[in-house]
Amino acid sequence: MIVNRFLENLKIKGIIDNDNLEFIRYGLYQLANYILFWICQIILYLFFGHLWDGILFLVAFIFLRRYSGGYHANTRIRCFIYSNLVSLSYIGFCNLQSIYNNALLTLLFVASIVVILILSPIDNENKRLDEKEKIKYKSKVTKIIMIDILSVIFFKYIGMEKIYNILICSVTIASVLVLLGYLKDKKRKIYTK
Repeated sequence: MIVNRFLENLKIKGIIDNDNLEFIRYGLYQLANYILFWICQIILYLFFGHLWDGILFLVAFIFLRRYSGGYHANTRIRCFIYSNLVSLSYIGFCNLQSIYNNALLTLLFVASIVVILILSPIDNENKRLDEKEKIKYKSKVTKIIMIDILSVIFFKYIGMEKIYNILICSVTIASVLVLLGYLKDKKRKIYTK
């Protein structure tokens, strides 16, 4: 409603015309969703006492997820819910990490890297990738994974366990979404044949 009123005022003042109206409306809705996402994430992380590490997790996760792709919800509300579940998964991982030993975390990290490197990029029904884009995204994912590997080794070596765990968690959750996206795509292809 606010976006529609704002656009109507811009139209009345002659700032925009009908040709650009839908394009601008879509952009404003996307911006509003993005702002709402970050506000909810900050509130969620504040509530559970993980503000700074939660933001670091999201930055690492989103950076990888942007190119690896994976599971995407069919509606905006489901996307919003699933995005919050990703953050809750991170918080759960933080609360359980004391029971994991380094060997288990390393194995989880390596398995996650293998899944991402083999299966990604995963596109979705709303944004199909052509072969050229798949090659470009695969190259970016590979570089991001290399940066993650080197960062994990570096932060483990200098004793910054918190950042080490954040990076492992971001790669692990991204790999789960890549795997779920792969399975969803395979299921869709089976039922559309």
